[in-house]
Amino acid sequence: MATGNFKEFPWIDPWVPVSDRGQEAYDNELKMELCLDHPLYGVRTRAIARTRHADDILFELHDHRVAQFAVVHLTFRGGREPDPQWPSVVLYRDLEHWVTQRMLRDAASYEIDQSNQAA
Repeated sequence: MATGNFKEFPWIDPWVPVSDRGQEAYDNELKMELCLDHPLYGVRTRAIARTRHADDILFELHDHRVAQFAVVHLTFRGGREPDPQWPSVVLYRDLEHWVTQRMLRDAASYEIDQSNQAA
């Protein structure tokens, strides 16, 4: 799967693209939270999507040695996290890996949750 313009990507709920303003805010928040020992410290990132239900953000990674994408759960602490476990991160080697291992699974869980709430 090619990367690039994610505004036209076929997102599946609960994943939605972030606005330009949201991208800037999430990028800045991530940079603020990362400590020196965090796996994403020093990696150029770009926020491209978020979940509607779990506050997870999908970042495209540039110059990372093993992954092209990461799902990050930001803490919104307002400063650097002292523990490199935070913000939590799951790395994905490419977009197809993220789609099959995360987006499709989240979509199935989200659909079940929505059905249960409607019942």
